[in-house]
Amino acid sequence: MRRSEGPPLKDSRDSAVSPRLKIDFINQKVTLDNQPIRLTPVEYRLLVLLVKNKDDIVPYDRIMTDVWETRFRGDTENIRTYIRRLRKKLKDSPPSMMINKHGTGYMFKG
Repeated sequence: MRRSEGPPLKDSRDSAVSPRLKIDFINQKVTLDNQPIRLTPVEYRLLVLLVKNKDDIVPYDRIMTDVWETRFRGDTENIRTYIRRLRKKLKDSPPSMMINKHGTGYMFKG
């Protein structure tokens, strides 16, 4: 069977999340300004969840379910702690990438 001709597909390994931030989803690597960023597995899952829902609010209960595989019980301290760590590693201060929607969840802005 003959393959259809078309433009080459973009390498799906890298995803330009923002002009400064890139994620290699296959190898689970994150770079900021072309420098590697070391993330814990939880930090990586949290970042990917937010990035894959870019510009949409991800509710606290979904974050708990998708990242920690547990039910949300109204306490956001664990989420806030990991967001704070991510912001520090991604130099997101003042916050412009990971935005808190008070009482609702978080949103990633690229």
